[in-house]
Amino acid sequence: MRRIPNLITLANLLAGCLAILSALKGNLLWASYLIVVAMVLDFADGMAARMLGAYSEIGKQLDSLADLISFGLAPAFILFRMLEIGRYRYFSSIFLDLSAVLHLDYINALLTCIPFLYTLCAAWRLAKFNIDPRQKEHFIGLPTPAAAMVVASLPLILLKQINVGYVSMPYDETVVTFHNINHISDFESMVANWLFDAKIMLSLTGVLSVLMVSTVSLISLKFTSFGWKENAPRYILLLLSAAAIAGLKLMATPVIILLYIVISVIHFQQLKIKGQPKAPGTIKTT
Repeated sequence: MRRIPNLITLANLLAGCLAILSALKGNLLWASYLIVVAMVLDFADGMAARMLGAYSEIGKQLDSLADLISFGLAPAFILFRMLEIGRYRYFSSIFLDLSAVLHLDYINALLTCIPFLYTLCAAWRLAKFNIDPRQKEHFIGLPTPAAAMVVASLPLILLKQINVGYVSMPYDETVVTFHNINHISDFESMVANWLFDAKIMLSLTGVLSVLMVSTVSLISLKFTSFGWKENAPRYILLLLSAAAIAGLKLMATPVIILLYIVISVIHFQQLKIKGQPKAPGTIKTT
């Protein structure tokens, strides 16, 4: 029974590996689904450990390794492919891009490597989490599952909400097709154009990477009680998130993460002004 949490963690790792495989094959939708599955399993292994009292050092280290694959490497491959879409090279082989490094094609080499800055920052954040005692009370830097949630939402927004398809053409070009175009709003069309913009994908990669290794304090999402006073920022986040989901559906995901950061910054700034210590709350998420 005490091995159940570790088995769930290994399932998280497997989901991350399959997400990478899906991204390499160009199936970004399944890559996103599998990252979501990994998130559920990441939550489940912590819950199982608490219920069974099965905490162990190997479980802690295994959890970080699984998170690095599922929330550090798999999202980077999605970002890599999204960047390829923006550069009209979605159907080119990844090995052709790696060959750019070997042949000193500096621009393509740089663009190939930039998405994996996300992985490097995720690794740094996970290692720091394991040795930073302050993060038992609150987060410092954006948790890797939260960053992965933003990345995983991008293909879902394009392929499920806006209903965009990709058509392979000669010379590694990509034609973007909008299904049921009469049902696509101007706002959805604008969002799709943003997500097909290589500059925006590069900017998003940089922003998420910096947030993960930043020193910004973020609230724990665990409720130790249900009173308003000690949980006001959490309740506000839940209410605003529900409103965002109702209005934006899948597009709400990046908005919710932005709300989480803004509410956390305001909360800790208020505590600083009042001279109070940071709110307690044991957490697990990395």
